[in-house]
Amino acid sequence: MRNSWIASSARPLRRALARHWLDVVRFAESDGYETNKARRNAWPYRDYIIRAFNDNRPYDQFVREQIAGDAFGADEATGFLVGGAVDVVKSPDPVLTAQQRADELHDIVSTTGSAFLGLTIGCARCHNHKFDPHLANRLLRGDGHARGSAPRRARHPPP
Repeated sequence: MRNSWIASSARPLRRALARHWLDVVRFAESDGYETNKARRNAWPYRDYIIRAFNDNRPYDQFVREQIAGDAFGADEATGFLVGGAVDVVKSPDPVLTAQQRADELHDIVSTTGSAFLGLTIGCARCHNHKFDPHLANRLLRGDGHARGSAPRRARHPPP
């Protein structure tokens, strides 16, 4: 009797966990900001998360695939890196364009820190904390890692 209850309750629990994870990584099916256009290529990451929870994927594998999925044959898992808001209204001003890109990279690094480390490291963009082990120069290392990530336009046909 107990095993049948566990089996019947596992699917709703996994669905709730998948929804929670999508909130943690600030997943959205639109770009945000003033245009807020729908992302036609958002669904592969969402479906990856659902499959990962349904398959009860080990957490270490789950993390590796999201940070470097292209190296592990799980390209759709890297949707985590580019799932945040994207400012699609670009400026002809190169300084403003560089600032917009810096904001996108900061979002990737900050979300990675909060999702996988449980730390709010975003403030290290501007200043060090006296007793905080995460200094601004370490945040910049993460920023350098994220530079290879860019918002992608639809590569997958919609389901």
